[in-house]
Amino acid sequence: MQDAGRGSQGLKYARSEEEAERILSERDDEYFLLNGDEQRAARAVAMDVKQGGIELAVNFIGNTLAQARAAANRITRQNQANPILIANTHTFSGLSDTAFKAAASGYVSLTENVSVGGGPYSMEVILQALDEWEQAGDNIDGHITNVHVFRPENKAAQGKGNVGNTLDTRSWQANIISTWFGRRINVHIDLDKKDIPK
Repeated sequence: MQDAGRGSQGLKYARSEEEAERILSERDDEYFLLNGDEQRAARAVAMDVKQGGIELAVNFIGNTLAQARAAANRITRQNQANPILIANTHTFSGLSDTAFKAAASGYVSLTENVSVGGGPYSMEVILQALDEWEQAGDNIDGHITNVHVFRPENKAAQGKGNVGNTLDTRSWQANIISTWFGRRINVHIDLDKKDIPK
């Protein structure tokens, strides 16, 4: 058995497609889970030291399969959320419905903190939405639990003004927290500046 070639930087690479396939299938048995185009791409990387050679080709296999699994899992989550959205078309209205769809979107995308678009909203509209969520509570669906609503409050004054690791900041917001299939989702609703308590 001939060893793979060496590039100018000491990186191993395959000298032919056959050698690339043999090495990749020996190094990573998931090589055969790739489709034909993906296998060809992996072999091409394994044969080209400028693209990283064998080591990068092995990484390519893992990354490609991880992306495929993530896409499949997202479809599964969407398929879980769709019937709940359909079953609750008359449970919520207006802003509470928008928040419900935002929570579903957060679950599907695995985004714990989501913001409702179209705002900011008046205090009256926000309180009505919070009331609808409180009334529905844990009766929305068996897979949506731990529903909690929080009236608008000054997040910046509480030291919660930063939005994750971003430059975005927030001030007055209401929150609707719910757990979708075991995953906590926090929906933020911005309060209109004209309604900020003095």
